Amino acid sequence: MPAYKDKETGKWMSRFYYETYQGERKQKKKRGFNTKKEALAFERKFMNSINGSTDMDFSSLVELYANDCANRLRDTTLERKKHIFDRWITPYFKDRPINEIEAKDIRHWQNWLMKQKTQRYDKPLSKTYLKGVNNELSAIFNFACNIYGLNKNPVRKSGSIGKKNREEVTFWTLDEFNTVMSYFDQGDPHDYMYYFIYNLLFYTGMRSGELLALNKTDFNYKDKTIRINKTFIKLKGKRTIREPKTENAKRLITAPDFLFDMLDKYLKSLYSYKSSERLFDADRSMLKRRLDTATKNTNQKQIRVHDLRHSHASFLIHLGVDPLSIKERLGHKSIETTLNIYSHLYPNRQAEIATLLNKPKLSPELKNQS
Repeated sequence: MPAYKDKETGKWMSRFYYETYQGERKQKKKRGFNTKKEALAFERKFMNSINGSTDMDFSSLVELYANDCANRLRDTTLERKKHIFDRWITPYFKDRPINEIEAKDIRHWQNWLMKQKTQRYDKPLSKTYLKGVNNELSAIFNFACNIYGLNKNPVRKSGSIGKKNREEVTFWTLDEFNTVMSYFDQGDPHDYMYYFIYNLLFYTGMRSGELLALNKTDFNYKDKTIRINKTFIKLKGKRTIREPKTENAKRLITAPDFLFDMLDKYLKSLYSYKSSERLFDADRSMLKRRLDTATKNTNQKQIRVHDLRHSHASFLIHLGVDPLSIKERLGHKSIETTLNIYSHLYPNRQAEIATLLNKPKLSPELKNQS
């Protein structure tokens, strides 16, 4: 493990050879260390990350795991993972050797995490988010166990935190929605865009990314349907359109006539619009900001933009629509997803079932047979 001192600068340099995963021999060189110890520590850390030693530091393990995920996940999913690593995980464990991190250390981290608050709203992290972050840490250690021979996953022994599903969804009733919509001036083109957007979300249940990807050709006036076959994302600050994650997300949504009337009015307010262009020059943060403003000014309970999707499902349940139809309309992958989210909104029909079972026993036909 050689380290060399630059006579001119007085700084130390680390220079060594290593073998890539393809068997290629390469030289690694880095200058500017204040001490020989620092130069040697750099080489040791680099070689541990290459060789996957179980005494490699945690940050090196995270880097290896992220690189592995890059070949297997969509870039949007990878970016979300990296955000969680950088915000909640890597800074806590930093350069600790992974084979020295124990269940008690994970427990301390969990207790610390549960005390943290969101940067934007200064609110405690949600239980579902806590569960997700904990799962990401567990996945990192599973990777170390399966690929690099770490003896055990300390996250498993420490127990979990948070909850897999939200205790209950938040939504607006039709009256609450209409009250918030009364904030927007329908005579103002900018206000009308948001008014139209929120009506689309409430009455179709589409995701905000699906809505932001729409263009005029997705609206079928004859069949009164809206085609969902793409989604809008913002990746590393760049806006782009791509296909949905699953085939189930591709669907046709039937829409009420008044949404097409709104579309006509909105299109007339646009200057030199092309049918292939995105209908709405907005992003998720803009949708959230305007909805929050309207909510506060109408004294209604605050919900997320995504909760308009839940509001749509709740409205359909109130109208008596069956779960399978709701599943297809929302583009869920399975009926289990729909039931897990919305089953508590369906009325308890146990008493009705008992009444139905009593009917055959009380019918004249059965009485005559006895």
